[in-house]
Amino acid sequence: AINDVMNAFGVYWDNRNIEGFISLFTEDGYLILPQTDGSDIQFSREKLKEIGNNRFKEVESSGLQQRHFATNTHFIEQTQDSAHIEQYILLATVHQKESLSINASMIYDVWLKKVEGIWKISKYIVKSDVNMDLPKNE
Repeated sequence: AINDVMNAFGVYWDNRNIEGFISLFTEDGYLILPQTDGSDIQFSREKLKEIGNNRFKEVESSGLQQRHFATNTHFIEQTQDSAHIEQYILLATVHQKESLSINASMIYDVWLKKVEGIWKISKYIVKSDVNMDLPKNE
């Protein structure tokens, strides 16, 4: 079930299904994007929805298609109602249906909780091997 949540994370984002994507998080769940200056940017569900919708419009108008490929999942700790995992990710982009490029390799550091019998993401840290800094105004 946890692997299904992790796979859905990439599939929902890549297919621009923001409601499905947001549904993977607990009500107080959040995503953290570390910046190269050592700071972290934290995104609530609401902020992820706003950013996602804006990104989807940009990607769609540019003729690009992103794909997240999960390669390894390591269960660091798991109980009946909580889990901590790390997952390796390759992020690829298809350009105008003509070429493919690998944009980043990442490690997702993820904490999950079982809520009413369903696994949900409570904390999600995206650790990228390439600079993914956001503009300061975002």
